[in-house]
Amino acid sequence: MSQTQTIAITGANGFIGLALAKACLAQGIPVAVLIRKQSEAADKLASLGARVIYGDLDNQDALATLCRDATVVVHCAAFMGKRDPELSHQVNVIGTENVLKAADAHAVSQFVFVSSISVYRGTDTPQRIFDESISPALRADLNHYSRTKIEGEHLVEAFCKSRDLDYTIVRPTNVYGPGCRPWGDDVESLVSRFHICFGRVAFNFIHIDDLIDGFLLIFNSDRSRNETFNLCAEPLELRAFHRHVAKQKSVFVFDVPRPIDALIRHGIDGFGRYSGEIRSTGYTKIFNYPHDKATQILGYQPQRLIESK
Repeated sequence: MSQTQTIAITGANGFIGLALAKACLAQGIPVAVLIRKQSEAADKLASLGARVIYGDLDNQDALATLCRDATVVVHCAAFMGKRDPELSHQVNVIGTENVLKAADAHAVSQFVFVSSISVYRGTDTPQRIFDESISPALRADLNHYSRTKIEGEHLVEAFCKSRDLDYTIVRPTNVYGPGCRPWGDDVESLVSRFHICFGRVAFNFIHIDDLIDGFLLIFNSDRSRNETFNLCAEPLELRAFHRHVAKQKSVFVFDVPRPIDALIRHGIDGFGRYSGEIRSTGYTKIFNYPHDKATQILGYQPQRLIESK
């Protein structure tokens, strides 16, 4: 990535967007960021040299300013709540369309859409191995976040092909690291309060720094264009991840007995089935997300792995 090129990032006050903006700035890459309102994150990015634009995804003037002179647009902004279908659609689908139109109007070279590994949740495969050759099933019973992320992917592919705009779709697994809430603050609260580790089922985690490395490889490779990548690191039992967080916090924990562990996990998944909605995460079946394609095309190799012992 040339330092004369500019990366434009939506959702730059979020966990992934903020980390990506900081990493680009640290390498001397010009960065423009879209942030909804003044915040500590916005002030920090401005102090590091980012061009900060305030506005929502429906603010056409703000989006035009963001995309002006940008080489790559990385669309990180999303509504992750799962109980408001209208807002999910407005942000994750209509908002994506608005950013696409602004990127196209200002001749952006590449549009990078940050999707989610949860798009596979409504799809069946014999061995539950989900690589990029699989087209995620768009099902009505998917939670609103997963469903609108699939809709966003379809929109990006169709729009970019019709406008001859290069795109890349990124599907991260469970991202953790400093500043993360669901796989950071929430887990810290759990292990600190109850001193337990549960989850005898493998999840796939990726450290935020490995994810950022993947983005930088995408920016630097012409072979990343018009492709979709799983960006992930390692399968790891959820209880081992809890133990890792507890160790970082110097908190004593013990493993929940196997029968109770199974009861908790089946209870979580059972509640999802009872509600008639496919949750973003499953606790009773193992899902595998290979990153072979990213390794072969981009040279991606995750470095921040957690020891399970």
